Parts: sequence; C-alpha cells; structure tokens
Amino acid sequence: MIKQSELVEKWGLSKGMISGLVKKGMPLTSEADAMKWRLENQQAAFRKGANLKPESEESESQNISDEDLSALNTLGRLLRAQRMEVAAFRLMVRAAKESNPIATRAAIHAYERAQKVVRQAEIDHNEEQAHLRQTLSADEVQETFTKYLGGISDPECAKQAIEDGVNQIFLAIQKAEGAFK
Repeated sequence: MIKQSELVEKWGLSKGMISGLVKKGMPLTSEADAMKWRLENQQAAFRKGANLKPESEESESQNISDEDLSALNTLGRLLRAQRMEVAAFRLMVRAAKESNPIATRAAIHAYERAQKVVRQAEIDHNEEQAHLRQTLSADEVQETFTKYLGGISDPECAKQAIEDGVNQIFLAIQKAEGAFK
C-alpha cells in the first residue's frame, strides 16, 4: 500500500488532486499501479476530447531512435533538449487547462529552463560545427604529405605524385577561398 502523502511528494500534485484521483478509482496498492491507472485515465479523457493529429515536426521527432538521443555529441544533446522543451510545453498547456496555478507556475518555470537549455545546446552545436569546418594546420598537412611522398621510390612516379599533391592543395585552397567569400 502506498499513502496519498507519498504520491503528493513523488508526483508534485496537491493533496486535493490526489484525493480526487483516489475518489475516481485510482488504486493505492503501489505507485506503479497508481501511475498505470493515472496514465490510462488521462488517455481515456484525451480520447473523449478533440481528435488532434500530431504535427509533422512532432512525428519526425518521435522517429528519432534512442541511440540518436543518447549520442554524446552536441547534436544528441540538442535533440534531447528539444524533446524536453516539447514535453515541458505540453506540461504547461496541461497545467493551464487544469486551472491549477501552482502547477502552471511550475510548468512555466520548467518550460523557460528547457528553452534556456535548448538555446545553450544550439550554441554548443553551432560552435562545434564551426570548429569542425576549420582548415587543417600546416604541420598536419606537411606530415601527411611527407608520409605519402616518402613511400614513393621511383623518381618519375614521385614527380607525378608531387604535382598531383600540389594540384590537390591548390584546388583545396581555391575551394576554401570560395567558401569564405
């Protein structure tokens, strides 16, 4: 058995709301049973409401696998932050519909924090992308070509390889200059 006061603490709802859920039939055998009943009850109430179709962005974000979201790069953090922002917005809308000022205030605060996290994740991701677009240092290029050209023993072949390497460098420089214009 679980007490209503424990559910108040764990779920962050008021005593009156928990009491109302119990009166509607929520079991107090365990927190899992109570949560299952609560989710089923909310889904049933939603089914009675307007039939809303998910937006295209929402359906696309649901297709992202958990592996993508657990990625340790900045894109994974950005995707997680965006999902959290959507979830916080939904909570804010739900709290506003329930006309619960405390829950609404908390949901607005959570949504604002989620927006800040998304903005920071976007900044981090943009910085990483800008960093990845930087050109290689001269030492790295010199080391790579030294290894490449050092393996060639035939003088004619070496001459051709050097010309090819110089042409590749020249093309890369032209492309880089074109990208910055």
